Amino acid sequence: MRRAKAYLVILVACTLVGPGAAHANLLTDPSFEMGVDPLPTTLSVLTPVFSPGVWGAELGGEVGPSPYVSPHSGNRMARLFDDQVLYAELLQPVSLAAYGTAIDQGLATANVWGWFNVYVDQPAPVYGLIGLDFYAEQDDWPNAIAASVASFAIPVAQYDWHFFDRIVTIPYGARWAVPYFGFVSSTLPDATPAYIDDAGFVVQIIPEPGIWSLCLAAVFGLVRRR
Repeated sequence: MRRAKAYLVILVACTLVGPGAAHANLLTDPSFEMGVDPLPTTLSVLTPVFSPGVWGAELGGEVGPSPYVSPHSGNRMARLFDDQVLYAELLQPVSLAAYGTAIDQGLATANVWGWFNVYVDQPAPVYGLIGLDFYAEQDDWPNAIAASVASFAIPVAQYDWHFFDRIVTIPYGARWAVPYFGFVSSTLPDATPAYIDDAGFVVQIIPEPGIWSLCLAAVFGLVRRR
């Protein structure tokens, strides 16, 4: 009986670590419900040190429904405009200090996502993007350890929300992440608002092989007792 209880405890532990231990959304105000309009500039959020939990935008704010677009959830959403730079974007620094050991063992991934909405009367699509930069220190911008961005076409001539996400392995030494969400400026006509809502950033810990061996042993142990 005691052995069965011990195996049961191990099995419960296995469910908590596999296939990857997921943690809560690390973004503050991921649905943009605080109503900050305009948002602080990206530069003010990144310098002189990162401001964790604070959204920064090139040109935008947290707004309520427009005549054509309602928030994906809640009462507000982020609205961005083209600022004539490479991207129309917003970002938020996130501390990874709590995951340092797993990161340096190569056992941590970042899952980042968001909902995107834009309407333009043109045949060519607008391109949305999700970027992710990693840093060693809180004052390291713009010297990222690793940086990547993925873009995707958003169907135009319709006001629909579209979900996009990506998963990235967190590089060795990273203690800060700066996920950013936005649109490729060259595809977004001037003065055209574009919207983002329900953003997310989650760190997942990949179980070590030894943990899986323990899980399998527990399963076989239960089967043999039967």
